[in-house]
Amino acid sequence: MFYEDGLLSGAAKYYYETGEIKEEGFYAKGKKDGEWKDYYLSGIVEKKTTYKLGEKEGFWLCTYETGEVKEEGIYLKGKEEGSWKCRYKTGELKERGMYKNGLKEGLWEEYDKDGNVTGKKIYRRGEVVK
Repeated sequence: MFYEDGLLSGAAKYYYETGEIKEEGFYAKGKKDGEWKDYYLSGIVEKKTTYKLGEKEGFWLCTYETGEVKEEGIYLKGKEEGSWKCRYKTGELKERGMYKNGLKEGLWEEYDKDGNVTGKKIYRRGEVVK
């Protein structure tokens, strides 16, 4: 990591007090840029976030400490966009639906741990309409 025109640039790593890696990624023009990873103290990746000059842009992933996927989706210009899924620690689908411009849109479904649909909601611009 270095300064270019007074702004952070290059690879960056941050550590827990115990010495294990906590977060790593890149800076460009003083802002997060490219893929960043956050880690649990155990070393398992907690989150993968892609940035474009400080804004979340692209695939996003969050995991449980076991490494199983907890939540995944896409960011566009810093806002949730398109298909998003949430999962139980066991990997089964918990919830899924769509975002548009950072707001829930259309059908969202909730599931129990056996895969049965337990709830359905319809959203318009982030508000439940049905």
